Amino acid sequence: MNPYKMVIAVANQKGGCAKTTTAVNLAAALSKGSKRQKLPPAKVLLIDLDPQGNCATSFGVEKKKSNELRTIC
Repeated sequence: MNPYKMVIAVANQKGGCAKTTTAVNLAAALSKGSKRQKLPPAKVLLIDLDPQGNCATSFGVEKKKSNELRTIC
């Protein structure tokens, strides 16, 4: 059991500066863990507050207005 908990925020006012790409790749990497760094897979919650909602597209989820929660991986 991993006793560590952390919050990582990726934020910037400027558009097009790779916020979504950074957040998605960081979430994916943390969820897989690292054998070399001896880090176990982590439970990750990725919240996209951007009105464009491009995180969903990065995981192959169709964009639609919904209050439904989905498990991606």
